[in-house]
Amino acid sequence: MAIADSRNHRVLLLDPAGVDCRMVYHAGTFRDPGYAALLNNGHCLICDTGNKRVMELNQQGDIVWYYGASVVSRRLLSYPRSVDVNGSGGYLIADTAHDRIIELLDEHIREMPFKGQPGLFWPRCARMLPSGSLLIADARNHRVVEASPDGQVLNELTRIDLHGQRELQDPHDVRMLADGRLLVTNSSEDLVVITDWSGKVFVSVGGKDSGVLKDPHSAQGLEDGGIIISDTGHNRIVVADSSGTVVREFDFITDGTGRYRLHQPRYVEVTSNGTMVIADTGHNRILAATLEGGFLWELSTIPDSLQPLLNQPRWVRLIGENEVVICDHFHHRILHLRHD
Repeated sequence: MAIADSRNHRVLLLDPAGVDCRMVYHAGTFRDPGYAALLNNGHCLICDTGNKRVMELNQQGDIVWYYGASVVSRRLLSYPRSVDVNGSGGYLIADTAHDRIIELLDEHIREMPFKGQPGLFWPRCARMLPSGSLLIADARNHRVVEASPDGQVLNELTRIDLHGQRELQDPHDVRMLADGRLLVTNSSEDLVVITDWSGKVFVSVGGKDSGVLKDPHSAQGLEDGGIIISDTGHNRIVVADSSGTVVREFDFITDGTGRYRLHQPRYVEVTSNGTMVIADTGHNRILAATLEGGFLWELSTIPDSLQPLLNQPRWVRLIGENEVVICDHFHHRILHLRHD
């Protein structure tokens, strides 16, 4: 039997008893598939609802026929959620719907080993630490893990001690601060915390039913001890002080017209020179601004590209003054662009 798992953008092929999974189609091909059926030739017919097309896939997962929007036959990435640039010039990518972390270097893809059990499930963020180990927000396993270069689990965080022990719920972002503590964006709990591997909480911002944050997606520690957060569900960026109190907010970036109002910003980062760069996801654009909220530049179109418009960018890194790396989420691609 074939099951369209729309929420996870994949199709499952099960044995007649519905017990053993024989095949998973989710190679970045679908968006919200609404129907799937097995054909007599063993192929699978799928209504790819979100991409407005019908397609037939063979047993290897290759598209052999489609009707509707044009499509490449196979994508290397599936809903990537984070990208980091390492010291060797390669890209460390959370290839989220493929449940893996990969390194792209000189056009060669290397899947980063992970030997922990269970394996990764919908990793939303991966960062390489100075030691060479990986720090991963393993979202659907509701944990943060540190893995050695050979894939061994060195540390694991599944619970935090905040008003009693509570489990992590779908962490979207994690960073290691200079003192070794962790900055975790615990999105389903509307919470950002500074904690350690034991789960002791030192600073917290928000929390369920507090109304302070709603579905935050990213957080970064600032030099003064504060935290800048993409408060996605409230359509704003907020800055909290070292005690966790929100002291500043931006719901629009101003150039005098007010037209740069934010909508579901999923990522924010402040560079060493004080530039604030935002993935303004709901508006399909990248914005750069001063820390006072003054407009610097906007990026929403990619000249000379097969897909010239951004589609739900979820992550952005500014390199130097005019290079930007973007996770273009619904186009299943990583872009490294020079912004003039």
